[in-house]
Amino acid sequence: METARCRAFLAAAETGSFSRAAEVLRYTPSGVNQLVSALEKEVGFSLFSRSTKGVALTANGQLLLPVILVLSIETAIWINLAIPYFRGQYVFYIAYLIISSVQLGATVDYAILFSDRYQEFRETLGRKEAVAATVSAVTTSVSTTGSAMAVVGFLMGAISTNQLLGQLGNFLGVGSLVSLAIVLSALPGFLYLADPLIIKKKKQPKEA
Repeated sequence: METARCRAFLAAAETGSFSRAAEVLRYTPSGVNQLVSALEKEVGFSLFSRSTKGVALTANGQLLLPVILVLSIETAIWINLAIPYFRGQYVFYIAYLIISSVQLGATVDYAILFSDRYQEFRETLGRKEAVAATVSAVTTSVSTTGSAMAVVGFLMGAISTNQLLGQLGNFLGVGSLVSLAIVLSALPGFLYLADPLIIKKKKQPKEA
């Protein structure tokens, strides 16, 4: 997915117009339209409904937040499972199946909590300030639960004499820490960039 297409998508979503998005990006309106159309072709569905008044996100376009949350944790899972590969260790297939489900279910709440607090702070703060406030507000709670889960996993890996259970324990320990790192480091940037798609601007009442 090309950066230029993503930038055109975000600018159009924020401004509600290909023309205004072109001014922001210093492109031509037709250029923005072509980039967005290429992105729509790439993902396989329409992202904007177009009219003479401008453009508006479709239902598919508004699904970005859940995708970002799940993708952040899935990235942590991929990193967790890649570590044994690069260390030349074998992985039990059943361990792969179990940790993929357990890590997602156990740590996706961190991402949900982060996004919820971000949306709350955005009601009164700008993007940059909301990100900083969210990181400050949720770091203690997610660090506590994430660290506790990591300790339990590593203890399970160290104590268990069963190879499968030991591997699952180590996966859980490493996966908890990686998920925690992704949520506190990468997710803030994702939310900042996708802010125009997540935060709907409140319409100002018309003066009589």
